[in-house]
Parts: sequence; C-alpha cells; structure tokens
Amino acid sequence: MRRTKPYDMPARGVVTLDPESLKSLCEISPYPLLLVDDQGSILKANPRAGDLFGYPEDDLVGQPVELLIPETLRPAHQLQRDSYVSQTRAGQRVMRDGLDVEARKRDGTLIPVEVTLVPVDTTGGRAIVTSVIDLRPRKTLEAQLREERDLSDAIIRSLPGVFYLLDDQGRFQRWNRNLERVTERSAEELFQAPAWSLFDPRDSHRIQKAIETVFRDGSFEIDAEFKTPSGSSIPFHFTGLRVELAGRQYLTGAGVDISTRKALEADLRHRANHDALTGLVNRHHFENILRHELTRSERYGTPVALITLDIDHFKAINDRFGHLIGDEVLRRFAASLKDRIRATDTLARWGGEEFMILLPQTDAHNGMLMAEAVRALIAETPMPGPGRITLSAAVTIHRDGESRHELLRRLDEALYRAKREGRNRVVTC
Repeated sequence: MRRTKPYDMPARGVVTLDPESLKSLCEISPYPLLLVDDQGSILKANPRAGDLFGYPEDDLVGQPVELLIPETLRPAHQLQRDSYVSQTRAGQRVMRDGLDVEARKRDGTLIPVEVTLVPVDTTGGRAIVTSVIDLRPRKTLEAQLREERDLSDAIIRSLPGVFYLLDDQGRFQRWNRNLERVTERSAEELFQAPAWSLFDPRDSHRIQKAIETVFRDGSFEIDAEFKTPSGSSIPFHFTGLRVELAGRQYLTGAGVDISTRKALEADLRHRANHDALTGLVNRHHFENILRHELTRSERYGTPVALITLDIDHFKAINDRFGHLIGDEVLRRFAASLKDRIRATDTLARWGGEEFMILLPQTDAHNGMLMAEAVRALIAETPMPGPGRITLSAAVTIHRDGESRHELLRRLDEALYRAKREGRNRVVTC
C-alpha cells in the first residue's frame, strides 16, 4: 500500500469545499474573502474584497497575496505564510483569527484590517480562506472614544474642587487628583474605602444617608467636613446626581472647599454678636442668652444671678485723657473681668461704660461674692491714663414669675442707687 504524505491527509479541523460550496461562501459572506493557494497566489476574491482593496475582483485572481501587503512587510509576511502552510499540512494549526494587520490598497493607501485564516481542501488542493474585516470604522470610533476620554479626563483634572463617581455601595469608581490631595489618601486607599469613611465621625452617618438619598431620589446637596489622617477638618459643599452608565446606576458629583465661606460666616456671626471695641458679647446677643437662661431657670428651678457694672466717672477720663485712652481703659477693664469670671458665665458690654455678667446656677450670696471680687479686682488693676479706677455694681437673682424686662429695670434702679450712695460699691436688690 502506498504511504500517503502528511499533506495528503486531511488535517484535523480542515474544511473540505467543493466548487459550488466555495462559490456560495463567496457570495453570501458579509466580509471580503480571498482564497489563496499554498504558494500564496490568489485563487478567488469576492466583490467585497475587490471593493475593499480597490481592484476589480478578476484583477486579483492570479496575483500573489503579498500584493495586498505593505512593501516593507512583504518578506516577513511571506515567511509567516510559508510557516503557517507547513503547520496546516502537519495538522498543527487549523485556524488563526483576530489578527490585526496593515493592508495595502491598489492606490497605495494603507488600511488596518483584521484577518481570519481557515485552511480548506478544494478540488484543486489545499488552500487558505482569508476573511478580512475593515477596521477603519472601529479605529475611527476608538480614536473618537480616546479623544472623548482624554477630554473628559482633562475636564475632570481641571475642576477646581473634587470630582467623584460612586457605585451603589458608596465606593469610589473614579475621581480626580484633587480628591487625593485634599483627603491625603492614595488612589489605592480611595478605591478600597467607602466614601463616608473620609469624613468627620459627626458627618459620616449624614453622608451615608445622603448617598442613599441620591440613589433613591436622584440628587442631593450637603455640607460636611473631610477628616484627614493629619487631623485637619476641611468643610466642603457636595453635590450628587444619579446617572446610568452601561446599564448600572452611579452617583456622580463634585465638592467645593467652603473654608473661606465658613470663616466669613463665622466672622459675620461674631461681628453681629460681639462688641467691636472689647470683643465681649454685645447687648443684643446678651439678651438672647439671658432669655434662654431664664427659661431654663424656671423649667428646672435653678437660681440665676445677674450683675450690672458701671465704671465710675468715665466721662471725666475721656474729657481729660481723650477717647483713645478711654477706649483702652474699656478694653483693659473688659479683659480683666473676662479673666475673672467662670467659663459658664457670660460677660457683655451693655453700652458705653456699662457691663453685665450673667451667672447661671448662682444664688444671691454667691452672686454678691462675685460682684465684690470684681469690684476689688478693678480697684487694684493699673489702667492707662488715670492709673486706677473704680466701679459701681448691683447684683440680684431672678424672681419667680418675673419678666426679663422687670428684672433689668430693677437692676438698673439698684445701680443708680449705688452711684448715689457714693460709687465704688456693690448693692443688692
């Protein structure tokens, strides 16, 4: 019996095509097809192949397949083709698909294509069916996507605040460098951490609820403070919007540092509630505090004492030494009293040279002791201009059922009595 050569044996997976099947394959294929023999000659090309490469289909028949390869790549392609044919003959390789290569059109234009190679047995012998996909539309789309991604990245990087994309578990999927800088976290740390773990413990639960809200209702805005590993607390205003990407819901948003705004708000609140010259609580704010303390005193039955103070002969200080010295006397007077009272007490500039001290949970006896201590302190404190000054004071406690206005009127009358009786003294009422 004659022994067959390896290339005479059907290789494993090699397709056998009769002329009619081959003709049908070329007609129905949605892709350009080339039938190439094992010497590299084109046996057949369907019209789509001719259109792709710019040749009438009959002009390709009989041509070497390297005609469709860039000149500089033809020697390497020929070696690869010969190696592939040898392997198919030996049954080692039956297919090769998804190869991205560069092809040459008739006019010399180079185009990206993807080829799939299938060895077949025909009546004329072993051949290779080459299916070609024009990659230009895909490459164009990929280029557009890269441009859009690069533009998106550039926009995100240029944002003045922080940008973030969270999944429905509150974990970061995308962010800008500002988020890493502000939170003092690396990219790896951000990827592993839920968003609320970056915040002050007082705010983390609010952030978690806000994230749940945006996935439920669509959007949110919230002020909260980042807590950094170095111990800094940075206030931010955050927005969140629910979006759908690739069939999944995400939260996208931005955060803006509001430290300056918060500082300005705090400064405005301080200015509204404090005296500009002495830095003490002003009359308006003191009355609000007094109203609150009187309500609490009546609710819990605890005593509250009130002292009013007035610098003796202050007009004479202004007249003799000028208003600049007078202002300095007021500042030093306020500072001396502030150092003497308790942390729970409130010292206010009532107006001009008159001051008030509110002493919560203090009875009449202890209120009198505080007033006398303050009077003695001021009498011994050196002052600019006159050197020494004195004060007159009245002290009382709130009476059951007494209104705030009645309390203040009674105290004011007592202060005038202290002045009539010779000043530099404390009276009770």
